[in-house]
Amino acid sequence: MRRVLLCSLWLAIALPISVPVCSATDRPDFSGIWQVADPALIVALTLSDADPQKRQVADPNAPLRPVLMPAAKQRIDYFLANFDYRGVDDQGHQCVLNGMPWLMTAQIPYPIEILQTDKRMVMFFELHDRKRNIYFDISKQPAEVFPSSEGFSIGRWEGSTLVIETSALKASSEFSLRQRSDKAHIIERWNRVQDPKFGETIVIDMTIADPETFSPPFKARQVYKRAPANTWVGEYSCADALWEENIAKRKIEIERRKVSAPK
Repeated sequence: MRRVLLCSLWLAIALPISVPVCSATDRPDFSGIWQVADPALIVALTLSDADPQKRQVADPNAPLRPVLMPAAKQRIDYFLANFDYRGVDDQGHQCVLNGMPWLMTAQIPYPIEILQTDKRMVMFFELHDRKRNIYFDISKQPAEVFPSSEGFSIGRWEGSTLVIETSALKASSEFSLRQRSDKAHIIERWNRVQDPKFGETIVIDMTIADPETFSPPFKARQVYKRAPANTWVGEYSCADALWEENIAKRKIEIERRKVSAPK
């Protein structure tokens, strides 16, 4: 049976959603299939005006983005000046993944399946066929973990709030609008909320620290709602689409050679 939080106290926060403050014994089960509730509720980390994901936030006085460190700003400026970032040099077009924290603030409503046990939570993203593990049964990152774009995530409970800390993130490509160093560290706070418009939701508040890339730490947010009945996480197959596009271009080249070949 799906567990529903019943709380007597509600805490108002900046965006138009309320987060329940419940007893320490409440540990909600986030299992199920979810999707983005409303792109207007997302607060995403953007480091340039050219980033297609514009930050949307209810507080007009909040800063649009953190201040870039000089080296990060130089990399982004070089990429903007010399590459077709909206065309062939777009990372998504080449099936190159940004990873965390952008994985958690995507605006496109592809479904996400969450499976939760006492020891682990696994997230399956249809977007780019990604998977994310959050471990509950360890308290310290193992020494043998290799850095990755998703990093290594450890979860713990503070009452009804799931707190996830992510480290072991690898540095992003220098040729990208979304810069991340290997010193990045992310803290997420997950709460189950009964929203008057969307029903069951997960509100995720993130604090993203990356002192080699920007300052100060950035506050981001995502809100998921239950996906409609009979929704499944399917296959994204980005590489297949990229291969078909390559084949189409090669066919055009072959036909051109045939036309220009001496007879």
